[in-house]
Amino acid sequence: MIWSSTANKPGLVSGYHEAAHAVFAYHARLPVQHVVVTEELEAMCVTSLLPKPYPRQGLELATIYLAGEHALWKRCGQEILHMPFNEFTVVAGTEAEDPADGQGGHAGDHAGALELVRLAANNPASAWGGIESCYQEACRIAASKVGIWWDEIIVIAERLREIGYLDGPECAALIEEVARSR
Repeated sequence: MIWSSTANKPGLVSGYHEAAHAVFAYHARLPVQHVVVTEELEAMCVTSLLPKPYPRQGLELATIYLAGEHALWKRCGQEILHMPFNEFTVVAGTEAEDPADGQGGHAGDHAGALELVRLAANNPASAWGGIESCYQEACRIAASKVGIWWDEIIVIAERLREIGYLDGPECAALIEEVARSR
């Protein structure tokens, strides 16, 4: 599953965006296949594809999509905010209408996150209520975990800046090394 494809973002910043996807996927126990940032400023994080997520997984998986933008805000020294829900759904709809902009037909982070918060909202056992509440909770969790896992995101992003490509085992080893050093 491609978590994002970032174009027209400076390479270092794209690296932080993709590193956040990789770190969040790792912590969700979703195997990372590879993460790449090219000189053409294209970037993506590819993980194993889930057959079909359960509603209880929707919120956690949505945070993987949302993590990239949250990491960009933190890297740029900005307060981590989330997009208002109405604006988020418009952006997600635009991405979903034109999946050719993404890699391999992937529609984009917002469209992927919207699909997963919808799934979470349809979970009868959900404590978060409707879709807007699920989106707000996913944003809160993503922002919080970007802070918690920031050292891991930095290590992956810096290594991507150096070599441009990391496979899954390399990502896992770097993340685990940071965790051991705490």
